[in-house]
Amino acid sequence: SFHASMLLLLAHRRATLVLHDTFVGDLLAYFMQQSLPQEPERALALPDWLNHTDSAQKLAALLFDGYGLGALLVYRRLGLAETFRRFPMLSGMLRHAGSVVVHSGHAESEIRRFGSEHFIDRPRLMRTMLPRVPERSLDGKPRGLADVVSRQLDRRSLGLRESDFLLVSLGYLRPGKCCQELLAGFAAFAREQMAIEGESRAATGQLRLVFVGAYSDLADPWSTSFQASVESLCDEGVQVQVTGWVSDAAYRSWIGAADVAVQLRQDSRGESSGSALDAMAFGLPLVVNRHGSLAELGAACVLSSLDELPGALGRIYRDEAYRLDLSRKSWVWVKDQHSPSMVASAYTRAIEAAARSSDPVGAPAIPAQRTLWIDVSVLAKVDSGTGIQRVVRAIANHLIEPISSAGLRVELVHLHQRLEEPFCIRRALRLSERWLGMTPEALGEESIVLPQAGDIYLLLDLHTDAVSRNEALFAALASRGIRLHAVVYDLLPISNPEWFPNDAARSFIDWAQVVAKHACGLHAISKASAFAVRSLLAPAGKVEWFHLGADIESSLPFEDSDEGLEELDMALKQRSGEPAAPIVLMVSTVERRKGHMQALD
Repeated sequence: SFHASMLLLLAHRRATLVLHDTFVGDLLAYFMQQSLPQEPERALALPDWLNHTDSAQKLAALLFDGYGLGALLVYRRLGLAETFRRFPMLSGMLRHAGSVVVHSGHAESEIRRFGSEHFIDRPRLMRTMLPRVPERSLDGKPRGLADVVSRQLDRRSLGLRESDFLLVSLGYLRPGKCCQELLAGFAAFAREQMAIEGESRAATGQLRLVFVGAYSDLADPWSTSFQASVESLCDEGVQVQVTGWVSDAAYRSWIGAADVAVQLRQDSRGESSGSALDAMAFGLPLVVNRHGSLAELGAACVLSSLDELPGALGRIYRDEAYRLDLSRKSWVWVKDQHSPSMVASAYTRAIEAAARSSDPVGAPAIPAQRTLWIDVSVLAKVDSGTGIQRVVRAIANHLIEPISSAGLRVELVHLHQRLEEPFCIRRALRLSERWLGMTPEALGEESIVLPQAGDIYLLLDLHTDAVSRNEALFAALASRGIRLHAVVYDLLPISNPEWFPNDAARSFIDWAQVVAKHACGLHAISKASAFAVRSLLAPAGKVEWFHLGADIESSLPFEDSDEGLEELDMALKQRSGEPAAPIVLMVSTVERRKGHMQALD
């Protein structure tokens, strides 16, 4: 609820959008579950990217608009939670922002992974650090391991001995913090040291790991399992504690009393760790893993692998000079890199950029991501079940989901001509709806699209007439920075024109000349076809080839026809009482070039 009024305001004002996470599906899920405030002073019209709470069709349109067919496929197959996990759901917010502020290079790269350059540059994307003030002792000196007096005071307030070696992990406990891995790494380190030091360590002080924070969800089975692991280690004599929620004063005391902090992450959502900076502001040696924004903390001990954790803890524990050096570097890093005045200057620039934005609120209608436009011009009109169309269906089926999850939006399009107007590129929404099993018209009108620089246009289907008559269209795409690719199934109309009607051969030759001239990549379905392409077309772009697969299920027509099966079944039954004889099966369209006459002879 805290963010509700912010997002409603963003829909009506060009504002500076500060993103602490780059995946905001959980926030949208909240809007789906709650009724929004209706007080007159807050009753602003909902933008499209929030107005999906009352309709599965609106939600589908939101997913499609932002992330294409891939998001819809994940939604229909795996559910909403997995969709929100894979896709950032930021496109609506970015369209309305005058400028965007993130707090790490990792967050910036995540936004750019799911956003095209021309889209990201519209709201100016800026990076700044989270602000932190480095902590000082009562006499004004930097906090850190060398500040013995302050550390003694903090330890006494917590009931710790001065000789205890204390590791802390700060913040809520959840799987994404790698708590289980930290527990295992600490246990391995502690057992090794106890084996080396024996009774002397127990007599002088304990090796302690303290999770300073509460479980993010006590009802989660993970929390129950983790607490059981903690209790099991304690039974072995390994000192581990989960504090639960603590006050601000106690939180500061735990940091001030510690010898080292360990902050780990997995499955980052673009967030920055405020607790890691809290530890560094106190001059604590910090151990992190090379994941997300943690890898950018230059003063920390950065692990390439979590397997390195016991060894890293051992070195910090045994090497006092190394420990003190990490402590000093942590404090200096916060002072130099996270100065509030520096951060304030960056925010000033971002706010001024938003104020200078000349675009009206909500104006951009361009896709949020770089897009792979898959041309299915024949399949969009009729699914006759031919070989090429089987390949089109199968390849598209296997392309859409993985490419979308990697950050490239995928959409089906077709070349369309209305009356005597020039050909244009339109969304193949009716085909997309059939593909996904959606109700007709669910995705709206098949509007004209204008691919942007950096997009990819794949001629997967073979519509020779539409392409050959529109060389100017494909020349314009190439000149605007759209990368044109085409699949070449064969060149038989060129090598053996006598097998085809004259107009079909001529149209194919013109098609081949257009793609050879303007495509940056031609992809043949066999090594022999690739050789023919290089020999007969001398294309300007790169020629590659691939094997056709055998995924019959993915290549099936959307509307299967049983035409002819009844007659075939009857004929086979009639032969069942006859002496055994071989049955020869030919699977193909009946054409002169397929050799049916030779088979009959």
